[in-house]
Amino acid sequence: MHTYTQEGTYQVSMTATGYESYETFTDAVTISGSTDLDILVMYVGSEDPVSNCDVQLYGNETDWQNLTNPVSDILTTGTDGLVYFSDLYPIEYYIDAYRFVSDTSYYSNFYQGYATLPLDENQINYYNIYVELLYNTKKRHDGKIAIVKRIEKSTKDDHDRIIQAFEEK
Repeated sequence: MHTYTQEGTYQVSMTATGYESYETFTDAVTISGSTDLDILVMYVGSEDPVSNCDVQLYGNETDWQNLTNPVSDILTTGTDGLVYFSDLYPIEYYIDAYRFVSDTSYYSNFYQGYATLPLDENQINYYNIYVELLYNTKKRHDGKIAIVKRIEKSTKDDHDRIIQAFEEK
C-alpha cells in the first residue's frame, strides 16, 4: 500500500499475478486534499476530554443561536473527547457541543458567540472546545440549558499530548 502525502495526478500501475500468468494495469489517479476539522472537547478548567458529547456545525451565528439549519450531522465524542468532520468548505463554523447530564444540568458551549476562524483549505484544522456544567442560565430554543465557555485553535501535537496525559491518569 502507498499513501500519497501531496496533491497531484500520479500514474499508478498494478500487476496481478496468477498461477501461470500476470496482467498489468496502469491508470492516472488524482489526489486532492480535504478540508477537515478535528475537535477536542474538554471540561473547562482541566484538560480532561468529554465523552458522549454531541457536536454539530452551523454556517452562521443566527442558525447556531437558534439551532436551525445545521451544516453537518451530529457527531458524538468518544472516550478521547474527539470528533472529526471531513470534506468541509474553508469557511468559519459555529460549533454546538452539548452533553446531557440530567433534567436540570448540561455540559455545553452555547451562550457566547464563538466560532472557528475560516478553515485552512486542504488541511486538518484542530480546535479545542471547553464546556462547563450549567444549571440555570440562558435556555436554548428547545428548553435545554447551555453556554459557550471557550474555543481555541490548536494543533495535532497538542491534541495528542492532552489525550496521552489523560490516558496516563
